[in-house]
Amino acid sequence: MRIFLCKYPLLRLVPAVVLAFFAYCTLSPLSGFADDKAIPPRQNQAKKIIITADRLVSESRTKVAEFIGNVKVTRRGSVITADRLKVYYAKALDDKNTPTGGKAAIEKIIAMGNVRIITEDLVAVAQKAIYNRKTQIVTLSGANTQVTSGDNSITGTEITLYMDSERIRVSGGAKKRVRVILNPAKKK
Repeated sequence: MRIFLCKYPLLRLVPAVVLAFFAYCTLSPLSGFADDKAIPPRQNQAKKIIITADRLVSESRTKVAEFIGNVKVTRRGSVITADRLKVYYAKALDDKNTPTGGKAAIEKIIAMGNVRIITEDLVAVAQKAIYNRKTQIVTLSGANTQVTSGDNSITGTEITLYMDSERIRVSGGAKKRVRVILNPAKKK
């Protein structure tokens, strides 16, 4: 197994852009639009997350919401699609560690099956994507996991993004090595 640790400025875009989706999911309460009246209309549009799926199974006792079948999450031009999306949450706490009414804080998000994350600058493809809010780690995995930005790409069986240290680790499998394609920027 090969592991690739990177501090290249070009590849540092990968964690920032892939995590954009997960970051804005964690900034909004899971309860949806309960706070709409308190947020000016223009700001509310920026926070709006639209999730469509064939089914939604949510259980407040276990604090899990699962979107099943043709899942599509959209926010500000970024889109994530997957066969399933599971959201683990807990009661949100204010700065005094007391619950904040009906709001819920996202602890972990798991996207499974044909995961595709599309932003302005990047496309990420994996069979599974896991975001852990507490550790600030995103793991993309599957046989042909790939992150592409323009003519540049990183491919492996597992791509781990460490948000807090701006670090990336790419692992290959028994039969597939890590592959990085870097194309220098063209001078104008």
